[in-house]
Amino acid sequence: MMLIYFFLFLISFCLTIIFIYLAKKISLVFNFYDDPSNDSLKVHRIPVSFFGGAAILLAFLLTLIFAWLFKKNGFFDFQTPKLIAIFIGSIISWFYGFWDDTRWQQRLKMGQWAKIFFQIPIILVLVLILYISQIQWLFITLAIIGILISTFYLLFIINAANIQDGLDGLLAGLVLISSIGFFILSFLTNSIFGLILSSILIGNTFAFLFFNWQPASIFMGNNGSYFLGFLMAVFVIMNTKPGDFIWLISPLLILGMPLFNAGYVLSGRIMNRQPLLLADRYHFYDLLHRKTGSVKKAVLINYLIQIVFVAIGLILLIKF
Repeated sequence: MMLIYFFLFLISFCLTIIFIYLAKKISLVFNFYDDPSNDSLKVHRIPVSFFGGAAILLAFLLTLIFAWLFKKNGFFDFQTPKLIAIFIGSIISWFYGFWDDTRWQQRLKMGQWAKIFFQIPIILVLVLILYISQIQWLFITLAIIGILISTFYLLFIINAANIQDGLDGLLAGLVLISSIGFFILSFLTNSIFGLILSSILIGNTFAFLFFNWQPASIFMGNNGSYFLGFLMAVFVIMNTKPGDFIWLISPLLILGMPLFNAGYVLSGRIMNRQPLLLADRYHFYDLLHRKTGSVKKAVLINYLIQIVFVAIGLILLIKF
């Protein structure tokens, strides 16, 4: 059985590499580039394609279709509505990120708070799609509470993932480590659907790192970070259990650094009486970057901390 999940990983890995090359060519045609020339907050110095998220998305969706074909041929069983919900939710979250990347919000003159406000109905739609497919937050079984908490989870985790994508290789590597953690968790709980999603995502992010490691030749963009944030939120939501605090906390620990960094940033801004949605370079990874003087060292330290978070989350579940 484990060979099937390795095969899904391999398909995802190979498709991601193929689509990255295509994404680079499309970026040349449509000018899908992150240009740092007019933004002092950018770390990179030359324009880099932000279309990498499209490659990750397409590889992920096509591998999901392969997983469904495996199901149809009797290799394993899972609920098809869940696959459809993830399929639709992935596309919606990616499109919103692509909208952000292409700066359509600037044409509408939307500020950061307006953008967050605009996200809420989109995320509510995502949550309802998940709930219909039985992907639900179950700590409190009352549906309306679960829907509200799930909406908050998606809103916070998607944006936490987005602001974590600030150094070459950072978010992709952190999601890779979390995905390995969720794969182990799914194995321990015999969650076939969790094993499918995590094995595909491991292939996606591992392949993407070959191109996103410093100096990156392609970025995932907001289209990629919103999409990955959506999937990470799904893992957290689907791994809750009614009234069990360990199963409430542990998935959040496996998610790890994006939540830690978001808390670090928000607490700093509150203490300094700064706007909560201020764009700056005072994230935790920026602190490490300044201390080490190296993007690679800062990213590797983040990886080590992420491994600790994942290990603690898994140990809590095993022990208790």
